[in-house]
Amino acid sequence: MAYKSVIPVSNLDLEHLLLQKVRLNLDGLLDPVLKTNLQFAMAAVDVLPAAMKKKAELLVEGDKMLVKFYSNNQPQLQIVVFQDPEGTKLHLKIRVDRPLEANDIDKAYFTGHSCPHATPCREQAVTSLLYSRNREIKVICEELRLTFSTSEPEETIVVP
Repeated sequence: MAYKSVIPVSNLDLEHLLLQKVRLNLDGLLDPVLKTNLQFAMAAVDVLPAAMKKKAELLVEGDKMLVKFYSNNQPQLQIVVFQDPEGTKLHLKIRVDRPLEANDIDKAYFTGHSCPHATPCREQAVTSLLYSRNREIKVICEELRLTFSTSEPEETIVVP
């Protein structure tokens, strides 16, 4: 990665991201990988509740650069879009400054995910809180990548 661009936005909503996409294109920085990943990111961000987008940052990988959009200096939600050999991936990292609670594992993070497991990923993540709430929970299921974490987790578990 040869270049990093940091772009402040008042909100990570579709309008602001579209405006920045046009700006990147006009500046000649919108390579094919960045364009694909940014479109993927916009679709993912569009379904998140507005409150989540106000304290968030979005990192999008391009072929020659990494673009960071942020709406808050202390984000609680980090959205990362990147390419791997299987295609475009989305990773959401949710941080809280207290022990995790079931409502931190919001259904909105799982929107569009069709879990193939008998016990869905979200249910497994919520159930894991019965044993410890000061942990990092990584959900890795097909295209879905989520990490829920306290500021200093005592352990990491992976579900499913």
